[in-house]
Amino acid sequence: MTRGRSSHPSAPDTARTFPTRQPEDPPLVFGNVPPRDPNFTGRDELLDQLTERLSSGATAVLHGLGGIGKTQMATEYIYRHLRDYDLVWWIDAAHTTQIRAGLTELAGLLGLQGASEANIAVPAVIEALRTGRPFRRWLLVFDAAESPETVLPFFPRNGPGEIMITSRNSGWTGVARRLEPAVLNRDDRSVEEPKTRKPAARQIPHTCAFFSPEPISRDLLTGVSRSSNLAWRFRGLFAPRSESPGKHHFGKPSRAGLSGRPREKAAMAAVGGSRHHLIMVADVAGFGEPSRTGPDQRAVREGLYDVMKTAFAATETAWEDCHRGDRGDGILVLVPSGVDKAAFIQAVLPMLVTRLRVHNDTCAKEQQIHLRVALHAGEVGYDPHGFTSSSLTLAFRLCDAPPLKEALAMSPGVLAVIASESLFGEVVRHTPGAAPATWRQVPVKVKEIDTTGWVTLPDHPYVGHP
Repeated sequence: MTRGRSSHPSAPDTARTFPTRQPEDPPLVFGNVPPRDPNFTGRDELLDQLTERLSSGATAVLHGLGGIGKTQMATEYIYRHLRDYDLVWWIDAAHTTQIRAGLTELAGLLGLQGASEANIAVPAVIEALRTGRPFRRWLLVFDAAESPETVLPFFPRNGPGEIMITSRNSGWTGVARRLEPAVLNRDDRSVEEPKTRKPAARQIPHTCAFFSPEPISRDLLTGVSRSSNLAWRFRGLFAPRSESPGKHHFGKPSRAGLSGRPREKAAMAAVGGSRHHLIMVADVAGFGEPSRTGPDQRAVREGLYDVMKTAFAATETAWEDCHRGDRGDGILVLVPSGVDKAAFIQAVLPMLVTRLRVHNDTCAKEQQIHLRVALHAGEVGYDPHGFTSSSLTLAFRLCDAPPLKEALAMSPGVLAVIASESLFGEVVRHTPGAAPATWRQVPVKVKEIDTTGWVTLPDHPYVGHP
């Protein structure tokens, strides 16, 4: 597949119009890809082989026993090559019904005719991919595929894109040359790395050697397979002291009032400390409208968390490393202090748009999400009840600013973003990937706050400064 840059106008038989993707932008369509594993290490040679295989136009098959790291390798490849693709779509391929569901969801996102009916949507999306309309640079991943006879009928044959398979079935040998992730040998540098994280880790290889002479599975050492209680127990030896094995929270309240590394937060609260954070406040427009029933609101909340987690994964910022607060109709997120603000902003905004579109195209109108996001950076103070600071107050007021609400209401898009005057001036204005010329300065007068902010519409941007 040619990896050069070109525009991709929508196909005549699609109802969706996609913007031209810029060279450094993430994929315009990005669906169901697992979060990046922050513990992934090694296997560079195999990843290079995978890149070469896919670039040559061949189907790549990652084959091996369960738990050996096939899915993690496929995921790592995707995040290393995000800018090579306009479309990346991950399909759970263990059963035919799952494959059909995944392709039907993609057909809906692309706006193909008949996308609501699987018997029409599946062949339509296969044909769209085969002919490269609306995108030629695409990657399909069929994860946990069983027999080739089951999966091959869903391949866009002779299409311009790329196909990756993960499977335990050796029957794929006749279809494509296999790449086999190997288990880790005891002299592998990936095994040595955990020793630098925590001295107790040096005992693990010796313990494994005592009970079995076989090579050591990566899952045992890194804990990437969260379904394994044994793996999570071992992972405790490698985790930072602020992290408790098996207690990675997604929205679960901690002692300090927000999710994310409860022990660290509790310790900070006890001493009344503070840290400098990039602050993100996300709020669903019209959450309390009478047309939304209780089940609708729960579906919106579930969708919002899915959108946020996936978008953060694309920035290589682990969701579990962020301090979070549930607001009912929104979320407060404190991005870790060490994260590059410019890189985060330019990566997260287009991914929020992509995931919001995926959600809205696959659910009822009452469950769709149009999102307001406020961004600010500043000191955040910790106390036994949670967090407080003037920086937090400003972020919340920005999210409630009438010009931001009006901008989203008038936009045909799904996302409106406002940055504080200081964040725009110090970060956004100097970040070409954030398209600073498409932000507009607006007055912000909410309660005690009287200031200015900068608004942008990532999926329907303003043209230059007013």
